[in-house]
Amino acid sequence: MEILTALPGTKSVAEVKILESYSRINSEKNIIISDALQIILWYFNDCGIRNYILGDWRPLDMRGPLETGHLWENYLVAERAKWRLVHEPETRDFFWRTAQQQEVDMVEESASGLKAFEFKWNPRKGGITIPRTFRAAYPDADCRTITPNDILEFL
Repeated sequence: MEILTALPGTKSVAEVKILESYSRINSEKNIIISDALQIILWYFNDCGIRNYILGDWRPLDMRGPLETGHLWENYLVAERAKWRLVHEPETRDFFWRTAQQQEVDMVEESASGLKAFEFKWNPRKGGITIPRTFRAAYPDADCRTITPNDILEFL
């Protein structure tokens, strides 16, 4: 995985999108990022690069639900970043996770407010899946679950 070790300290390059942890409140339950240990998530702007590194070229219907979910999440993060370059270039994006492993896949912060997205490949798992902890901490956030049925509204 030389592509990953060649990128220390970068926030975004042509092949990789990096999300850092989001927290705007003082809470011991949120992840605390220190200079020694930064928790970040890596997403590939091209899912083909991700598939190459993983050595997995199987169609979605032949992958397990966990891998399909990871690929769906990667695709949405990459495509939303492209959409925002045109429509909301000043928006910053993050992920959110508590010490108890409650999480939000993507959080967007802009002058117009806070948006939180949970990505679900299976439309039957839609509905509000944003953790109550997040909604209580950020009550003004626009919280949505994105499934294949919602993709046109998201991109």
